[in-house]
Amino acid sequence: MGRVEISLKKVENNTYRHISFSKRKNGLVKKATLCDIDGKLVIFSPAGKLVLFDGKRRLPKEEGIQDEISPRNVELEDVEKQLACIKSITDAEYHERMLEDTIKRLFS
Repeated sequence: MGRVEISLKKVENNTYRHISFSKRKNGLVKKATLCDIDGKLVIFSPAGKLVLFDGKRRLPKEEGIQDEISPRNVELEDVEKQLACIKSITDAEYHERMLEDTIKRLFS
C-alpha cells in the first residue's frame, strides 16, 4: 500500500488557514533547529507578517538582543512614569518628543 495522492488547494476558512500555517511554521523551525542547519527561513504568514529564522546565529543573536532590550525597557518605563504626571499640553509635547527620541534609539 503506497501513499495516496492529495490534491493541493488553498484552505478557504481563515481560522483553519492560520492554524495550519502556525503548525507548519513551528514544524519547519523545529526541524531546522534539530538538524543544525546553516541557513535562513523567510516566511510570510497569511496575514502578511514576516517570520525570519537564522539557523546558525539564532541563540547568540537572541542573547545580544536581550542585552540591548533590558536597558531600553528601563528607559521606556521612566518615560511612562513621566507621562503619568502630565498637566498641560506643553508638558505633553515635551514628553512626546522624549518618547519619539527613545523609540528612535530603540530601532536605530
